Amino acid sequence: MKKLKIAYVTTYDGRNVNNWSGLSYYIANTLQKYIGEVYFIGNLNKKTFLINTLKRGFAKIIEGKSFHIDRTKEIGIYYAEQVKNQIKNNKYDIIFSPGTIPIAYLETNLPKIFWADANFNVMLNYYFHNLSSISINDGNKMEQTALNSSALAIYSSKWAASSAINYYNVDSNKVKVIPFGANINNVPELSQLEHPISGSVKLLFVGKDWERKGGIVAYQTLQELKNFGIKSHLTIVGCIPPKEINDKDLTIIPFLDKNKIEDAKLLNKLFLESNFFLMPSKQECYGVVFCEAAAFGLPVLATLTGGIPTIVKEGVNGYLLPVETRGIDFANKIIEILNNKNYESLCLSSRKRYDELLNWDTAGRLLKKEIEKII
Repeated sequence: MKKLKIAYVTTYDGRNVNNWSGLSYYIANTLQKYIGEVYFIGNLNKKTFLINTLKRGFAKIIEGKSFHIDRTKEIGIYYAEQVKNQIKNNKYDIIFSPGTIPIAYLETNLPKIFWADANFNVMLNYYFHNLSSISINDGNKMEQTALNSSALAIYSSKWAASSAINYYNVDSNKVKVIPFGANINNVPELSQLEHPISGSVKLLFVGKDWERKGGIVAYQTLQELKNFGIKSHLTIVGCIPPKEINDKDLTIIPFLDKNKIEDAKLLNKLFLESNFFLMPSKQECYGVVFCEAAAFGLPVLATLTGGIPTIVKEGVNGYLLPVETRGIDFANKIIEILNNKNYESLCLSSRKRYDELLNWDTAGRLLKKEIEKII
């Protein structure tokens, strides 16, 4: 396949690594490396339409529910018009987006491709709560239009892909699963990946949303391990827990910016020195941080929800427990792993899973294979 000219469409600045947990940035880099030349089409303007103001009022006053303006047909068409104006004077080969919103209503003869971690329907009553009937209708129409008009619909997990096929009745031949890779630039060498359990069991939690990411369960796990007489320590990165979360064996680092050299070094050090990555999320469309844990050979303990099962393979790079699981159950799983003396092999197989699947080079090769079929 020749190197393609790619119109890379986002509503925001796709070059900014701080947008969407860095995913749009790494996807663009992967396209550049394996598919062709990437041209960024983004920073789209948003406009207030009277009809949407009326819809919002109806949703709030009559239904007592919330309204998503980004999912309306008016905004979708407005985004599409901006994209069309930006691409009209260039001869691109494909339109590519890390989402459906900016390209759903884009009319073009070029193949449209998107790579997302979810679809609208699968987010209802999962991430999106108390949505008005108008927003639900608008959101599903936009998603259906994007799926019908795209040549290739790629999702990062089987969970999202299956929902797209089953709910939107999309041809399964154009729906593919390609997991995202780990968003790290300096992957450690295998020789660096030693996680000796000496002194205490070190748990690592990395997440901005304490509630959704299951921070309280991670804290409970620390307490339960200590109740069993096992010396343990929990490091929380990325958020500030409630004031009552306090323990001498707890370290809180409210924020680390991976774009800053010193912060990135510290985060890498934490991954290398920890024994388990623990994030019992209540909702998780994917979870790139689980891929990052695998890159460091760090076993994952998480929940059986959303897109996580595509990343975490039971007994290979970690274990998944039900969403309603409490700290005592995660503590028991840790004790079981330590008693079975399979911790070291779990670390090795975690890194192997990263090397084989959870990296951007593998993603790029799979992406190239799928795009070749439609060009």
